[in-house]
Amino acid sequence: MIIDRYIAAEVIKPFLLIMAVLGLMFLAVSMAALLGNVLAGKLEMSVLAALIGLRTLIVLDVLLPSALYVAVIVSMRRLHRDMEITALWSFGLSDARIVRAVFVVILGISVLVSLVSVFGRPWAYKTSYDIEEQASLLAGMQRLKPDRFVSLGEGDMTVFFEDYDEDKGVSTEVFVQQKDEHSSRVIRARAMHVKQNEGQLQVLFEDGHVYETRDSQAGDRVLSFHRLEVGLNLKPVESVRNKRKAVATAELSESVNPKEIAEYQWRLTTPVSTFLLGIVAIPLGRVGSRRHSGGIRLIIAIILYVLFFYLTSTSRTWLEHGDIGAMPGLWWVQGGIALTLLVYFSWRRFRFLQ
Repeated sequence: MIIDRYIAAEVIKPFLLIMAVLGLMFLAVSMAALLGNVLAGKLEMSVLAALIGLRTLIVLDVLLPSALYVAVIVSMRRLHRDMEITALWSFGLSDARIVRAVFVVILGISVLVSLVSVFGRPWAYKTSYDIEEQASLLAGMQRLKPDRFVSLGEGDMTVFFEDYDEDKGVSTEVFVQQKDEHSSRVIRARAMHVKQNEGQLQVLFEDGHVYETRDSQAGDRVLSFHRLEVGLNLKPVESVRNKRKAVATAELSESVNPKEIAEYQWRLTTPVSTFLLGIVAIPLGRVGSRRHSGGIRLIIAIILYVLFFYLTSTSRTWLEHGDIGAMPGLWWVQGGIALTLLVYFSWRRFRFLQ
């Protein structure tokens, strides 16, 4: 039991270090990109920390498998190089016992990846889209100036007003035009207030008229109001394009859309990939008696890692475009690795029995 904990700790320590390095690198890149949006007036500084945290959660399903793969190779190479594996063999410990200790770590991290991929990632995407949408709208509202037409969202709302009282936060003599696929609405009001309510932007109009034109047979209509409250719900192009990434996994499982099937299978195969990469890393971390065996295995490890993610990414693209079906989908890559591992360990056992 003590030996199992020792071997597991030897894997976990480099894993945590590699995760810290990868996390800091990703943090720096994300911060630079988001700061550019802040400087451009697209985002508020107040949402920067939340978006960075959410983006870090999103990328964990890639960082965790990568860190585990490298950590297992590094720890196994160190144990072989320092003759600790040889010492364990001399005490009667088999390869299976050593692999079992590493297996527990691999399995634990694979379970963590499954939680992130299936539940955490879509939640983080949905939350980040909502934050970016509201921040973009708020930044757009703050750009409003008297006697100037300003478009909000993707041009589906145009706002104009004659004067603005900064102390009261009230715009006067307001003209607003809203458009969607089937109708157009114009609001003329004496005054307009903009406020936030539970993260949603609400616009309150006072004393005015609403003019609606519709494509359907319902016809046009004119309404008068004393107070009219409208919630802003202007969807950025990015959130529409990547909507499937924010959809719950259970909902994606029922989809027949190729892009949504690809997203669904990506979430399911990521923890499987984590597990398989961890197992593959165990023999790649061996350092044989020959002088260059360790270096050759390291080169093979790098090639296999790049090849694996290239094949997975390519298969996902094929699936999104409908070039391959849901079966084999992304599963053929994991199936190929599992079959290779089965042949390898069977061959090792056969050699041992001889």
